[in-house]
Amino acid sequence: MKRRDLSAGCGVRSLNTTSNACTAVLTFVTLIAGCGEPTSPSVPAKALTPAFAVAPGSFDLSTSLRAVRRRNEPTSQARGTLQLQFTRSVGDPNIFDLTWQGVVQNPQRETFFRGSIRFVGDPNILPAELLTELAGIALIGDPNVAKRFTFAGGQGISDRLAAVMYEDPNEFVATLYSTEHPDGAIAGALMRDGRV
Repeated sequence: MKRRDLSAGCGVRSLNTTSNACTAVLTFVTLIAGCGEPTSPSVPAKALTPAFAVAPGSFDLSTSLRAVRRRNEPTSQARGTLQLQFTRSVGDPNIFDLTWQGVVQNPQRETFFRGSIRFVGDPNILPAELLTELAGIALIGDPNVAKRFTFAGGQGISDRLAAVMYEDPNEFVATLYSTEHPDGAIAGALMRDGRV
């Protein structure tokens, strides 16, 4: 049988002169080739992926509220801040206690009568029941015309909604509405870890 030349791969002339170094290299390559993650044909990979990410036991979201000229177009003028705190309920692990507090500079004494958190991402991503739950969050319930006013509140939300807000906070926009600007007077996209 004709001997195969391995000079291109190992720096030797024939099998008779194969070095220990070449043997080590070949063995290493063989081991690497078999190190891929094992897969089970009976369990599809996507079946192991949950529909929603799991939020940590507690986290914060925040935003700078800026003046809005037209819908979804905040300007650079900061008018206030909003902080939201999410804490998993001790009595029910499927519920998060959501509390918020905000402050608004209102030199023109606009009449702020309502505040909400809106989902601005793909509506096909968020189930209808979560959109309904989100619509039930009322940041402001009573009219306020002070030059500087604060607002605070809280309520329970599902762990599914909390998980989505934690995973994609930028898809949610907090908006305070006024009688002078029906489309929203000030708004801001939520951010995690206080980065606004």
